[in-house]
Amino acid sequence: MLFLLIKELKIAALKKDNFIYFYLDNNLLIFLSILLLE
Repeated sequence: MLFLLIKELKIAALKKDNFIYFYLDNNLLIFLSILLLE
């Protein structure tokens, strides 16, 4: 799951799309926060 999120971040970074990168980056941070809470 985490690997897929990182892969998506890399794809977004390659696309140079700041909006998509920001959106995915926030999802990753939320996902990591949930992992830390559990």
